[in-house]
Amino acid sequence: MQQKVILGLCKYLGYKEYQHFLKANPPKKENQNNFISNFNKNKTAIGSIIITIIMGYLGYDLIKKDCMTWVNDHYEKIKCEKQNVNNVVQYNEITFANLNRIEPNCSYPFYKTDGSENLWYGKSIKGELEFYTFYGLHPETGETLDPITQYMIDKYICNK
Repeated sequence: MQQKVILGLCKYLGYKEYQHFLKANPPKKENQNNFISNFNKNKTAIGSIIITIIMGYLGYDLIKKDCMTWVNDHYEKIKCEKQNVNNVVQYNEITFANLNRIEPNCSYPFYKTDGSENLWYGKSIKGELEFYTFYGLHPETGETLDPITQYMIDKYICNK
């Protein structure tokens, strides 16, 4: 019965006999060493190697990244591995370049030409009002800095 099925399939595929089919389509060797069979056999080992490489890179990358620390009225760039420095945060180029503490006077440009704020404020650890040139977090308390308002300008800057 099986031979009749094989012969029927061969004729259906356009071959006169099974031997003609085998000649046109030789069977694959079982011991064939190709990339796919090796990959399937070793995918656990390959996965472990890839994970180890990624974890090693991330660990190295975290250690070698730059950080910044607040010094008096501005940020200074340092290496993250320095453990004896207070208020260390991940380096942010925009914050590093723009956030400074200042003492504005009435002539300070409080608003940009588009009407958006150009000054932010927050309270220090001692509870004193401080003014900054960029939005973000207070460098010592970690609280969000508030945008300047006309009320704050009138009460604390121009009415001293």
